[in-house]
Amino acid sequence: MTEADARPAEPLGQAAVLRRALDHMDEGFSVFDAELRLVAWNARYVKLLRLPKRLGQPGTPLEAVLRHLAEHGAYASADVEAEVQKRLVRARAGRAYRSQHRTPDGGMVEVRHNPLPEGGRVSIYHDVAADRAREAALVSARDEAARVHQLLTTAIEAMSDGFALYDADEKLVMTNRRYREIYAAMADMLVPGMRYEDFLERGLERGVFNVAREEEQAWLANRLAAYRKPGAPFERSLANGTWLRIADHPLPGGGMVSVRAEITEAKRRGSSATGSCRR
Repeated sequence: MTEADARPAEPLGQAAVLRRALDHMDEGFSVFDAELRLVAWNARYVKLLRLPKRLGQPGTPLEAVLRHLAEHGAYASADVEAEVQKRLVRARAGRAYRSQHRTPDGGMVEVRHNPLPEGGRVSIYHDVAADRAREAALVSARDEAARVHQLLTTAIEAMSDGFALYDADEKLVMTNRRYREIYAAMADMLVPGMRYEDFLERGLERGVFNVAREEEQAWLANRLAAYRKPGAPFERSLANGTWLRIADHPLPGGGMVSVRAEITEAKRRGSSATGSCRR
């Protein structure tokens, strides 16, 4: 390695940094001086206006750019010369204004022009067609998300098992009809925002769970611990004689899916594969 190789690279000059920054803008940028000649621009300006290389050079007259655009159908008028002169007069007037022009592929560019104190103007070119495409894609994505959400909600509502979804803060997000049927004695309380701990406590108060009074506090602590660190599905009976197979499934980003399958008939027939387990 030579001494030259070991030296750190020279920092970019301000002009180079500015040019690099401008070339990373999503919008086009141009500056024409008091003589309406191009003195600064970015790559997006040339691309949005579909300009040939010869018109993206220092000193390019604004008139040449306008004539090229007019000849390629950028403006509503078919009179190229009249359109060019009209826009030159407006550019020399020293006022801020906006304009639009079409692109050969059917797009639309909106331009914001602002005068400079020493004469000339700075212009920002915005791709309206890209905005519309993004908006259309966003609307489409929202519609698809709504459709999928409705489909999932309908499917969950139609499940034969009880289903409940809790968020990462152990607050209820949704339940299905079957879940509310299973816990009918407290269905009025199964609303979004209800904490899982409150669900257990209210269930004890209303006699939903098959737990002796003197065992309630230990049962509550055990159930909360089992919920927060779920293991294999287990079986439990409610106070009304309903038997459930309970499965809690943690979600990767936090939250829990709780599924309740009624197995009362299977228990009565003595065909349950596992014994009862009170938690």
